[in-house]
Amino acid sequence: VFVREHQKISILGAVGRPGQYELVGPTTLLEAIAQAGGMTAQTTSELYVYRVGPDGKQERIVVGLLDVTRGGGQELNITLQPKDVIMIPIDQTLNVYVYGEVRTPGVIPYLSSKRITLLQAIAQAGGPTEWAKKSRIVIKRKDRKTGKEIKIEVNLKSVMGGKTADIVLEEGDVVIVP
Repeated sequence: VFVREHQKISILGAVGRPGQYELVGPTTLLEAIAQAGGMTAQTTSELYVYRVGPDGKQERIVVGLLDVTRGGGQELNITLQPKDVIMIPIDQTLNVYVYGEVRTPGVIPYLSSKRITLLQAIAQAGGPTEWAKKSRIVIKRKDRKTGKEIKIEVNLKSVMGGKTADIVLEEGDVVIVP
């Protein structure tokens, strides 16, 4: 008997040894991840399995990691098929900057899988000082398309009072508390 072709899957992203692996018999998602060295600490909250369907179109299966790893969602521990691509996104650390009348101004790191809002960033900077002008907060943001700076003026008092929605910050935003 000669093996002419091995059936393979690909595992990419936040695993110990990303790459291509042979399918030897029925293999589940968790078995394949274990074979690739397990998930790293930089894993996001979900992974994706890309599979070519019977119609030739690629489909994406979304699997919540907590659901499949805590034993409650064993139906999500799917059996893999040849040419499946498992993508486990890497959770990157991003930064926003808070300056001005806050107790500890500076860099506020956060994970890309978890958004950070204006209130959260100011709270992590120690909160506003007694001299802060809470009604005149400015968020400086670079427009992703044009590269120009955008200024967003926010009344922190109305956000704290629930009258205005809290603003989700983006990577590189600069919050100025006058």
